[in-house]
Amino acid sequence: MPPTHSELKLWTPRLHPYPEDATIWAMEPIKTAFGLRLHGTTSTRTREQQALAWDWTALQTLLTEPYWVEFSSDWLTFSIGGEVTAKMPAEALLRSWDIILGVLYLRFSHLGSVDGDELAGALLLQSQMDNFRTYVDIPADFCFMDDVDDRDNSDGDSEGDLDTDSTTDADFVFPDVDNDEDDEAFTYIDDNSSDYDEEMPGSDHDEYIPDFTQTTPISSPAALPGRLPGACNNLVQLPEIMKIWCAHMQVFFYPVKYRRSKQDIVDDLVDMRKLRPKIWRTPEFQTALEESGLLDMMYKISKPGNLLETTHPDVEQSFRFHNWKRSYPLLICRWTRPTITGSRAVLTELQAKRKPDPNYKFGPSDAIDLLVFISSHREMHPWVYNPMAVFLLLSRDSFVYNSELWLAPALETLDYPRIQGWDAIKVYRTIMQLPLLMDAKSVSSMSFLAALKDRKLALVVSETHAHRKLIREVRQQVWCSDYPSDAGASAELATSITPDAHTNTGTSPSKTKAQKRHEKQKKRKQEEEKARKEEEEKQRKEEIRVEAESLGVDPGPEVLNYNCPNCKNEDAEDRCLREIQVFERPDAESLIGAALTCAPPEDRLKPSRPTAKTRTSKKYQVRYVNPETKGFKWVKPREQTQKRCGRDINRFFYVHDNGEVEWLGGVRYKAMQQKLLDLLIDNHRRVKVCGVRRRESMQAWSYEGSMTATGTRQAQGGLQGDVYGPYACHKGDTEDDIKALFRHATDADVLVEIGTTIMPTMRSDIAAVTNSAAVGRLGRHGLTSFYCTNYISAVHRDFDVGRRDIKPDNMKGKGREKGEDLGGCYPCVQLVQTGTDKSLHEWDFAMVRWGIVIETHSNTVWCFNGRHEHGSVIPSRSSYEANAASSGYHPTDRKLDVERAEVFKQRERLKPILEKKLTVRRPSQKLGTTLRVKA
Repeated sequence: MPPTHSELKLWTPRLHPYPEDATIWAMEPIKTAFGLRLHGTTSTRTREQQALAWDWTALQTLLTEPYWVEFSSDWLTFSIGGEVTAKMPAEALLRSWDIILGVLYLRFSHLGSVDGDELAGALLLQSQMDNFRTYVDIPADFCFMDDVDDRDNSDGDSEGDLDTDSTTDADFVFPDVDNDEDDEAFTYIDDNSSDYDEEMPGSDHDEYIPDFTQTTPISSPAALPGRLPGACNNLVQLPEIMKIWCAHMQVFFYPVKYRRSKQDIVDDLVDMRKLRPKIWRTPEFQTALEESGLLDMMYKISKPGNLLETTHPDVEQSFRFHNWKRSYPLLICRWTRPTITGSRAVLTELQAKRKPDPNYKFGPSDAIDLLVFISSHREMHPWVYNPMAVFLLLSRDSFVYNSELWLAPALETLDYPRIQGWDAIKVYRTIMQLPLLMDAKSVSSMSFLAALKDRKLALVVSETHAHRKLIREVRQQVWCSDYPSDAGASAELATSITPDAHTNTGTSPSKTKAQKRHEKQKKRKQEEEKARKEEEEKQRKEEIRVEAESLGVDPGPEVLNYNCPNCKNEDAEDRCLREIQVFERPDAESLIGAALTCAPPEDRLKPSRPTAKTRTSKKYQVRYVNPETKGFKWVKPREQTQKRCGRDINRFFYVHDNGEVEWLGGVRYKAMQQKLLDLLIDNHRRVKVCGVRRRESMQAWSYEGSMTATGTRQAQGGLQGDVYGPYACHKGDTEDDIKALFRHATDADVLVEIGTTIMPTMRSDIAAVTNSAAVGRLGRHGLTSFYCTNYISAVHRDFDVGRRDIKPDNMKGKGREKGEDLGGCYPCVQLVQTGTDKSLHEWDFAMVRWGIVIETHSNTVWCFNGRHEHGSVIPSRSSYEANAASSGYHPTDRKLDVERAEVFKQRERLKPILEKKLTVRRPSQKLGTTLRVKA
């Protein structure tokens, strides 16, 4: 029976699909009717125009039967909401069959897959919102958060939290005038819908391009102030404009009377960023900022732990792309430096970091309770608005980062009992020592995960276990021995369990009963003591393992510099770990823009797609350079060394005039076992290109090749009002989205592990950049990965950041001299290379500054500093036309991304300055309503 009117909530921000929807589309005669619609012989356009009529014709008799009449009533009550259906007139209820048929047809046409569920969920959400706004009288004091539907907490919901999230206004794109345009912008679609390439009937999968122009419809009543475009830098109009900005924030984040409009606050954010220093430094601006209530509203929205992100699907999606808790604090810090006024309590909470209690206790039972607590509170599910939170448990530093960002503030707001004295490091170590994270496939672990209400959290835990297990295996593979920390623990463990050499195995003389009883007691005590010591030793070794698997732990010198027993007596040139001295070329900078090729002139590739406008551009006046005739030296694989030692590693070093040795990178051939290589190739295959824009000088060589990016980036055009955050392709709406994120994490983490065998300090160098600037994590490292297919480039330099570019805290914000950026080494991999002519060195990699060319093959990993001139040896035209192919990827830290991440982190460093100039006053209570959260 449907719930009574008094049992229904007014609004359901997280939709639940009707349980019978999953199978009802496969029942007759619905299945036949939908089949006629999907496989009809008429044209696509005609079929779409007549589709609804076909369904009604085929189902007209069916829909009048009592069973289906009751089904439609239950469906609408459950999916649209009883409060809504109770106010809908009869003709509107009849028209609602269009919604039912639309949802069922989407599931039918996608064969019940996740894609169909997502599309159906989007349709259902839009219908619910439209009917809610049309037929329900909204109370004056109504707040969406007050009426969160808790049906998933009832006993009848055995499946847990099956949430469907709206994508109605998530992906719109406008040119953003407030963003700095840079050289490259990338976006992609991850093909995670299935593991096979066969298209489903009626699917336009190959033709599908997301519509990035849809926004939430705007219909602001006349009573709501409109925008005054272009007037934000006018001091006379600014006070009125600030009131408009504040009103737009109130309507969107805390709606009472008017319909929320995302576009208004996005436009306002763009205008706020346009404010010039000569405006916001004036006393008039500071006075208007306070008196308009804008500063208080920005404080209120930015407050950590207010759980504003999950109050409504529209708000949740807006945080995904605009992250208001980062955007507004940046403006606060910029505007209020000259004369700061505001609430000391709010500002201190905004800036301060929690100091852990040294006596904080957190046991295994607490860890289990924490996971259950997170799963039971939908406000603790950040996967939609913060998809990178899925990497919460991958490393200690990642957990600390996420704890400060969202976990600890949310726990405090929801009155989590163990939040006082919160020590993120102790909590992480305890969680990682749970059997759940040591063996997620055991019966008890799977049973616990199945009981969690948040299915995405359960998936995050199981994927974390699988990822960490894979990284341990990779470490053992690439080092051809136990990883140092594990090796030491294994040796200690072996010693601790060695049988006692003095154990008496002969015949014992007869003993009295008292002696036997005494020996039994003694033996029992010894066994108890031994078990206690073994447990302590096990816990100590587990802490060592957890510590070793945290970000920034490098292998010990005994492995990095050890003499291979198979080649320790060989000449240095023939050892499996070969060190090669290189020398700087004085003409390296003059080669920038040149195309490296060994092909004869008549068989050279020419720049792609010149137009009448660009035909005379300098980028199409190609200068070809043959590296063979320019004195470049090749590094090639050594087959005999690989067979003898199982590895072939080459490291490059340069000796400065003062005798200082600088390691510049290197190469490792046959870097992975076939199973691991196949995994990375499959991950690469799943990445599909949606749109690519490379720098102008590189676009000339794009051909059919592609480069696309994953990770966290600073916007370079694209979304209006965008902010530093994950690429638009990354989502956490479904379990497939989360699996795709872990695939990208696997790619990056595996390559860093292999790269560390070439550049010993690579992992700690990346950790230093990640932790210093709080770079968004892709897996356990703060990286952006670029996936390449048939990538061709002229000689160029990239703007990457390395450990040596990190400034001390007292130097943050101060500029650096031109050319002072030193960069760092990052790994690159050639996964597959086919059809190339190696006599012409096609698709080899040139480290131009050092006069070295690395001969590349499938399963080759090399490291290089992007700040140094480099490029690829371009294939010949005949090979390219014969379908020669190359694919790989390259994780790195771009200067643009790192600097923007550092700006966000500087909010904490500004705390002493802000507090010093702060004047205390009572916060304004005129605007907004207090956010109430149900635990």
